[in-house]
Amino acid sequence: MGMLGAMQDWPLRIMQLMDHAEREHGDREIVAARADGTTIRTNWKNLAHDARRMAQALERLGLRPGDRVATLAMNHDRHLASWFGVVGMGGVLHTANPRLFRINGQVFDAEKPSHCILKGTTEEWLLNNNVGGSAWVHPVHIHFEEFRVLKRFVNGVEVPVPPLMSGRKDVMRLEAGQGALIKMQFRDFVGRYLIHCHNMNHEDAFMMVRWDIVPDQAGLLNCQQQMAAHRKELEARFRKEEVS
Repeated sequence: MGMLGAMQDWPLRIMQLMDHAEREHGDREIVAARADGTTIRTNWKNLAHDARRMAQALERLGLRPGDRVATLAMNHDRHLASWFGVVGMGGVLHTANPRLFRINGQVFDAEKPSHCILKGTTEEWLLNNNVGGSAWVHPVHIHFEEFRVLKRFVNGVEVPVPPLMSGRKDVMRLEAGQGALIKMQFRDFVGRYLIHCHNMNHEDAFMMVRWDIVPDQAGLLNCQQQMAAHRKELEARFRKEEVS
């Protein structure tokens, strides 16, 4: 079956989606919960109105297409209106979350490694979503290298690895209470890489770790020294002391 080129005579932009929602589903209810426990009920017609007001206010403040806007709004109706409003006027929206996540007790620092690996070696990592009372599902993405799942755990108890998880992967989906032991080989390349959660709001709050692959023992020693200095700096910062 053939198709005509340029069948869509208008660009698919964010506000086109909002216009469609307002026109076709204007009365469809949107229910949001604010941080103080308040429940807000609105609809796509009102949300479109709020988004346009946001865009107009930003333009009056002097913002232009391509400018960045940070928001502390949580995942509720105000954040949705901000998202459509900022992006709709051509801006770039960054969700600024002051509650930075920690992995292995450390916050993310793009300039400092949290793990050092010697090229040509093999490691086993334990990915664990058994900490705390959160019900979040974390799709854990490891950059650069694929892995194989050796073991799976549910609430600390080992369970069989299903066939779907037995092949080579670079993302591991961990529901609350789940863990996985994985095996990776670091064969050909060196450099800086990341492991992070693929939930967008978790990425925005830096639920990630930088890990480095180094070419030789000298590089490994230098990487480990950077890690030690970084850990010392963090500990001193928590104690509100000067770093020597």
